[in-house]
Amino acid sequence: MAVIRPFQAWRFAPRYDLDTLVTPPYDVISEAERQIFAARHPHNAVHLILPQAAIDASLDPYQHAARLFQSWSSSGILRQDPAPALYLLRQTFRLPGGATAVRRGFIAQLLLAPWGRGILPHERTFPQAKADRMALLKATGLQDSPIFTLFRDPQAAVLAEIATAQRRKADASHRDDHGDLHELWCAVDPELVAALTGTLSSHVLYVADGHHRYETSLAYQAWRRSEEGNPEIGQPYDFCLAYFASMDDPGTTILPTHRLVTHGRRWDFDHLLAELAGDFDVTPAADDETLIAGLEARPAGEATFGLVFEQGAPYLLQLRRQPRQQRLLQAEYGPVVGDLPVAVLQALVLGPYFGISADPQTQKAQLQFEPDARVAAAHVRAGHVQAALLTTPTSMTQLAAVAESGAVAPPKATYFYPKLPAGLVFNQVEARPLV
Repeated sequence: MAVIRPFQAWRFAPRYDLDTLVTPPYDVISEAERQIFAARHPHNAVHLILPQAAIDASLDPYQHAARLFQSWSSSGILRQDPAPALYLLRQTFRLPGGATAVRRGFIAQLLLAPWGRGILPHERTFPQAKADRMALLKATGLQDSPIFTLFRDPQAAVLAEIATAQRRKADASHRDDHGDLHELWCAVDPELVAALTGTLSSHVLYVADGHHRYETSLAYQAWRRSEEGNPEIGQPYDFCLAYFASMDDPGTTILPTHRLVTHGRRWDFDHLLAELAGDFDVTPAADDETLIAGLEARPAGEATFGLVFEQGAPYLLQLRRQPRQQRLLQAEYGPVVGDLPVAVLQALVLGPYFGISADPQTQKAQLQFEPDARVAAAHVRAGHVQAALLTTPTSMTQLAAVAESGAVAPPKATYFYPKLPAGLVFNQVEARPLV
């Protein structure tokens, strides 16, 4: 049973332009982008979510973030809303192919529960990222970005409630560097709050993004409960900041994550195509745009790929299902994960023909990841990378099946777009003592 409740968010004061303050979540910000955001405004959220040490080096980055939050909150740069609310979020965005879409959801507090008890993951987490987030949470007591959860809403009942409440002017808005619009409404109406939280109380939640943040919240909860002698459930640290969106909303979009090969090996292109023909129907396309349009027309979850090298025509690769392949995929991934396009791409193309193992560290060293196929192809044609393997996205049905099976998808199996902004709302778990 999902326990969801409104909360009193900390938000930037209305006098500030959110376009100068709000950023993407920490885990998609490069160091170069961090510098851009940091220079954009001295109160930009990046100073809190990706902190650096103070100028005098007397504080480590996490302590520096804690001092910043104390300063910003005491001086009115950040203000806490006067009453608990649900924060309705509408995101209007452009997809890589040019179409415009809208996704609606809301942000609230979610009672923490172990994986499998009403909340299901689909990704593996890594200790280093969790240690970083834990150190920041311990220093600040602040949850700066919501996890991203999905629920089933085939009759669009929740979506209708949100859309009705969003008929008035938004309370805050932010247009990001991609031109996507993020609009926020503070919902305090008791009937609306009861309708949204009550409806979802019986739903299973699927984590789309934020696995590291959720596990960090669990670890923080365990640490604090141990410190306090396991008090009654309901303490502020028993909850995490969460965003809730419908799997059935047409605007809830999983983009593919295309693979760009960066290591310096050279291939015999004709020989590679002949080898691939053992598993795939290999069809040349007139040009990159024709290839991409054909790939985008394929259903999500179908094992169809594009291959682009620096010179020559691109190729469409469509899997011919054979018992040998199924045995290989089942052995490496199991029956559910083995159906994912990225699993097929890894087992039948990247591994055997490009020499890139499924190990996450190897992939980090030898691959780049890009959700926009046109950008990926352009990088290849410009000679920036060796090749591009374009893929169809994981389908929503496949994501749910992986989560329900208890299995784990390969890295970069899903790319939910747009990301949830950091800095629209902050959730203070508790005021931590400054060091």
